[in-house]
Amino acid sequence: MDEGVLRRPVGGKAVMKAQLEQLRVLADSPPHVLQIIPRTIAAYPGSGSPFGLLSFSEGSDVVHVDGFPKGYLLAETADVSTAADAYDLLKASALPLDESAPVIDSLLKECFS
Repeated sequence: MDEGVLRRPVGGKAVMKAQLEQLRVLADSPPHVLQIIPRTIAAYPGSGSPFGLLSFSEGSDVVHVDGFPKGYLLAETADVSTAADAYDLLKASALPLDESAPVIDSLLKECFS
């Protein structure tokens, strides 16, 4: 998750506080994994076009790419492999799990204390 979206006030203070509190709960709730891309990183894989890797118990993996006005699916093996590589780089660019949750704690304290 990009740190910038955690700092962008959308919906007013009450909504932002509730969203941060919910993210904080999820950060401590397996099987959820919450990692934050720090604002010091200008560009990272997926910053220009969000995507998700989808795996199924039957059939091949696919990639869902968000777009406007609608997203689309990629099923070619090369596309899925490229997305998996980008996802690995994305995770490596993010703060570790034990450093991501404290960022949310800090934002809650900074903005709502």
